[in-house]
Amino acid sequence: MKSRFMALMLSFLVSMAPDIYAYELATHGYMTWHAYNESIVRGDFLLQELGINGEMYLGGKEEVDSIFKFSYFDIKTNDIRKRLESEFSKNYMPRSEELGNNKKIPLQLPGWLMRGAIREDDNPDAVKDFGQPNDDPYQADYPTHGGFHWKFDPIRVVNHFFDPALNRPIGPSFYEFRKAVDWAIGASDSLADENENEADRHNHFTVHDARESMFRALVGARWDRGNNKLDKLVGLKCPEPDAMGVFTNCEVRNANEQDRLAYWATTFRALGDVVHLVQDMSQPQHTRNDPHAGSEYALVEEYITGHKSEYEWYIEARATGAPEYEVGGKGMGIKYKNHEPLKFGEYPVPVFNRYSDIFSTHQGKENIGNGKGLADYTNRGFFTVGTNLGNNPYLYPSNNRADYATTSELADSGSGVVTSYLYNAVYDRLNADKNAYGVPLATESAWKDSFTDEDDILYGHEIDRFRYSLDLTIYGDMANLTIPRAVAYSAGLINYFFRGRIEIAPPKDGIYALIDHSPTHARNDAGIAYAGSTIFGFNTLKIQVRDATKYNNDALSGGQLRAVVKYRLNACYQPNLSAEIGLDGKPNTDCTVEEFQGMEEKIAVSDPQAVSLSKADFKEIKFTFSGDEIIPVIAHSLHLQVVYRGALGSEADAVVVATHDIAEPTFFSIINNTNYLCLKGEMKYLPEISAEEWAAEGLAYDLVAGDMPNIAITFGNATNPQVKLDNLPVDRYSRLVLLTENTPLAFKTAGARLSGRQTTNTPNVVQYDALANATPTIAMRGSYQRKGTMRTIIPARPWTAEDEACKDFYDSSAVSDAAIAEMVKPLVDVNPMPVTELNWPPAP
Repeated sequence: MKSRFMALMLSFLVSMAPDIYAYELATHGYMTWHAYNESIVRGDFLLQELGINGEMYLGGKEEVDSIFKFSYFDIKTNDIRKRLESEFSKNYMPRSEELGNNKKIPLQLPGWLMRGAIREDDNPDAVKDFGQPNDDPYQADYPTHGGFHWKFDPIRVVNHFFDPALNRPIGPSFYEFRKAVDWAIGASDSLADENENEADRHNHFTVHDARESMFRALVGARWDRGNNKLDKLVGLKCPEPDAMGVFTNCEVRNANEQDRLAYWATTFRALGDVVHLVQDMSQPQHTRNDPHAGSEYALVEEYITGHKSEYEWYIEARATGAPEYEVGGKGMGIKYKNHEPLKFGEYPVPVFNRYSDIFSTHQGKENIGNGKGLADYTNRGFFTVGTNLGNNPYLYPSNNRADYATTSELADSGSGVVTSYLYNAVYDRLNADKNAYGVPLATESAWKDSFTDEDDILYGHEIDRFRYSLDLTIYGDMANLTIPRAVAYSAGLINYFFRGRIEIAPPKDGIYALIDHSPTHARNDAGIAYAGSTIFGFNTLKIQVRDATKYNNDALSGGQLRAVVKYRLNACYQPNLSAEIGLDGKPNTDCTVEEFQGMEEKIAVSDPQAVSLSKADFKEIKFTFSGDEIIPVIAHSLHLQVVYRGALGSEADAVVVATHDIAEPTFFSIINNTNYLCLKGEMKYLPEISAEEWAAEGLAYDLVAGDMPNIAITFGNATNPQVKLDNLPVDRYSRLVLLTENTPLAFKTAGARLSGRQTTNTPNVVQYDALANATPTIAMRGSYQRKGTMRTIIPARPWTAEDEACKDFYDSSAVSDAAIAEMVKPLVDVNPMPVTELNWPPAP
């Protein structure tokens, strides 16, 4: 008999699943929008730290609003399915005028958060009303029993309940419904250990999935924690999607830019799903396990589905600003008009130590009175239709009628009937100043209901079955208390997810990377410059890193760091630099600005570093890039990231990132120009200077050009020179390539034929992706900037006051192209001479 009853209950739960939402879809959309606005992801700072901004993606040609596009991933363990977002979600997001008339919001970060909050109510077994996709590409993989899924995991809404007083989900234990907190985090028992990542879970939009998606978005790979290695094959190349927006017959590949964007979309989609479950905890029926699917049959409603909740539809009407709301439905109910808009704000965003604390901090009947989680608050604070006074299995609210103050008022039905409201306090254990006093919790009928059924007699508990009830006045006060908390706790979860901070700074000598530019190299068909069989570029970076996390004293510990360089390829690059951007801000060939900037973003990921970071001091770390992960010398629009994965406070597998915009590769050339001399403000070629001119200047006639021995170049505040050159011939040059900041970097040159003022600064190299300021101005002795290269020209004698007359030549600000071409034509016509010694990175 019991099994038949449970099968019947299961059948009705499945059929009624779309009607047991804690809130309706638009309500979740609105609450998530307000949670986003109260969270730390609302401002530009976090987006920049994550490396998400409009200029960075798609060459700056798309607005931030649309960078995520329409696709995302559905990850089941190591299996991934690419999915196309449907138009359905947009119908339940706040109206466009509330979003600043921004039609691209659905593809922006808050759009993906709202999308997750809306789609969390998908039910594959339900009728697809109103175009709701209700899709799960893995549904066929799940075991079924009697035509229904055995564990019921795909039917998402039955996993949206969590009774913290009894620490249980809804429904019978043998069907293994999940507690909402476990369903949200992705652990078997998150209250005991939320770090246990349940590998074969059927929910693919959990906290753990958001973390994994975030990592893949940053490094383009999954992390095999067991083998401690990256698996680069996490992208998908797929044909057209099917009618449900699921891509099939996909080819697995290394993740490209679009795949990484889809993983970012997945990150925020998953967080939106989790936020939905937090919001459900503000609906008392979901924390007191009160079924509320409703039924047209009284007995079914009484014993199986529960009373159909009017609360959600009432809240939906207020959330969407509907002009009227009808109680009872089907044209038979009472219509209410001019209801107040929902209150979404006015509650401080909480700070917690664990994800599960956001749901509950004190489980058990005796402990729930001290709980600070959202489920704790609503479980002990409010009655529901099925757990009202006289039929309340909990200690809270009080079951003693004498504990309530009473007033007699007109009922909100408009019928003129006088009803009695029972008032009590609703206590907030997180913020005592938010305790609410004199809150109407139930209404008391003027007549005691005499209906007593067989079960009441059998079990010996005659109850006043319909003596106490709830109405819209009670629902209104309940919403005023619970909705702002739902918004604040949702924002708190988002803040907790992104609480980690890393701060990165230039290395002590100011150089992130330094290489010799002399190796012969050429570009292949893919546009990458190769020197032989090796990518020509940077395989080592130095970065200063520290733990900058301030949230609740959490710290990074026991994890791994990786450096990631995001870049685009300069399609105009030539080994002799003849096509770099010139002083006019344009490429010096027929190459277009778009080609120069490159369009598809690529990344290079370093080998991992297991380090212990300090919050007090920076630690200088050397990152090595192996194999094809080398940062090519033709990289452009560079953004440097440091990605951490490991423990953060009590969270065992967090992901934290810092992003920094650095200068494009800076080309530094030093030229032996000792065959030229400044005479009376003009540059003179030594062999063409007559004896009379020598005498007139009082110069020794034997001043001749010659090799430059023992040149040393020191950048930044380094103690020892990083570069040494021996016997640089006349009209020859050597060239270095640096990765450094956009701010001036001090350097000095020294050598046998050099004296005078030798300490100068590198240019303030402005990013070429901001074309309005594409070319920096240079003001330094003996150097000039042209076609993207910084050059130091060694004169024929120590610097004198006479040379000041020729500073325009050295500074290049007023030198014609023809004059430069004549003076430094070796830069174009001759390959650079290899440096003698490159002491970078210096030994630790």
